[in-house]
Amino acid sequence: MKKFLAVSLVVLLVSVAFAQVEKPVPVEDIIKKVDELRGMKVEFTQYNKDMKGKITEGSGKVVKIMPPMPFGKMNRVAILSPGSNPSEGYNVILFTAQNPMMELNIGQTIKFRGSFDRASSKWAVVDVTGAYEAEKK
Repeated sequence: MKKFLAVSLVVLLVSVAFAQVEKPVPVEDIIKKVDELRGMKVEFTQYNKDMKGKITEGSGKVVKIMPPMPFGKMNRVAILSPGSNPSEGYNVILFTAQNPMMELNIGQTIKFRGSFDRASSKWAVVDVTGAYEAEKK
């Protein structure tokens, strides 16, 4: 019994260690997958479920800076990240507690990192909650 508990504890600790060092998914990979799955409702829904909460990161140009939605608390930054040519002009919405209205400019390149919230099959836009850093010139 003690051996079983010891082995179980080791397996648990190794699992936790691997979960903590999981590499972020590049947002460009997510954008490409979202484009591939457009029109495939079941597969798209499953992809959203599988990706929910995973860490993603990327970079891109600021297209639009928006205040929180009426029912929200987070500012929003629309970003055009490499990987597609969206009709809306952006393919990532970053929800952030930072103050982009005071810190960012349209056309500025930023890096961002956060957790995947969802993707829209209609607009091919990926929602991420996280933080940004303006690239230094």
